[in-house]
Amino acid sequence: MLENIGKLLYIRKTIQQGISLHLEFVEVFYKQKGVSEACDHLTCIIFSFIRKDSLRENKY
Repeated sequence: MLENIGKLLYIRKTIQQGISLHLEFVEVFYKQKGVSEACDHLTCIIFSFIRKDSLRENKY
């Protein structure tokens, strides 16, 4: 159980880092294309980081 909590905390940290790196892009999407496009972009970023972590985990 502690191992799972550690994994969740790592995933959360990874997602937070990814989101902070891409907030500028989300702001641009929001200003140019509206809320829907900005939300879509942010969702893609989050799922991208989840997939990367999942792929990395499956290698071990």
